[in-house]
Amino acid sequence: MPFDRSQLDPGSRQPLYVQLSEVLAGYIATPEGMRAGRLPGELELCGHFGVSRNTVARAVKILGDANLVRRVKHRGTLIVAAQSNRDPARGRASIGLVFPISVSWNAALRTIEEEVNLHGYNLEIFPYQWESPEAERDAVERARARCSGLILYPDSRGAAAPLVDKLNREKFPLVLFDIDFSEVACNAVVTDGESAGFQLGRYLIERGCRRIACYSWLGRLNSSRRKIAGFTAALTQAGLEAGEMLEIDGGAVDSPEVLRRLRESLARRPDGIFCTFMWKALFDELQHTGTDSISIANFDIAPFLNLNFEVLSAETPKLAIASRAVRLLCERIRHPDALFEKCFIAHRIIRQPKGGHLAP
Repeated sequence: MPFDRSQLDPGSRQPLYVQLSEVLAGYIATPEGMRAGRLPGELELCGHFGVSRNTVARAVKILGDANLVRRVKHRGTLIVAAQSNRDPARGRASIGLVFPISVSWNAALRTIEEEVNLHGYNLEIFPYQWESPEAERDAVERARARCSGLILYPDSRGAAAPLVDKLNREKFPLVLFDIDFSEVACNAVVTDGESAGFQLGRYLIERGCRRIACYSWLGRLNSSRRKIAGFTAALTQAGLEAGEMLEIDGGAVDSPEVLRRLRESLARRPDGIFCTFMWKALFDELQHTGTDSISIANFDIAPFLNLNFEVLSAETPKLAIASRAVRLLCERIRHPDALFEKCFIAHRIIRQPKGGHLAP
């Protein structure tokens, strides 16, 4: 740090806190100060200049009154001129959340709002109908026009990929939520489906399963592909080949055609099932047929009790994704030229024994 005690004169008529404010004002105008974007903490300044905390506080107040710095909770004393126009240090701003209409994410949405407020922003939510590219595109454009940054839960068909690429090239702060695009370099917070898929696959193998059926939904998504890749890796490690694959790509998962294919698959009597989502129709069908000798590994908890088979579930860490997405977006707002970052969040593995209750 370019500070030392010789920059202050204790014998001067000018109070030490005034002298210190002038030294700090000079630092703020330097390239070093602009790059740092903030002043050192009070204790650091006390150590550099050999003065009391009261002297430092009075000096910083002078700078604050002159609108050269601003104190922001959890971030310190920021240099106003060094902050992005989108940064709440220049005044309270908004973060936009473009999210498909869904009640299953309500707790995560509350976490996002709490985290956004903690960082000094307001939250604006722009809901859209999932798998409607036009609605998604309109919501993104409205959020972009109103907000300092954007968290996007994208449409499953990847229609937003070109728009995401455009926003990234324009350095508009953006973070993808839960779903990302392999063909676009971008910031994203997603689940570590490959690791969870491997754990679930190992579980089925250790249970003695050798004819494992694999049921996946929206296999075009990176998240689904990662789950399948982890499961396949577990089979390969054990010297086994993938069993029957039932892919559901488009349409309702409980449509008559999909249910017909499910029943045909179960009629071939697999001894284990790996499912990339929580499929109620699967559990209903197994209950209906009285199956009691099959092990199941799936993603997200099955809200059923007293089942006749054992279930291991990888629970989506929704609250962790929500919190990390906000923090990553705030970092992007402050540092728009930083390299893109992709964060993988581990699933929580939950076991439900036969006829028992869900337990970690």
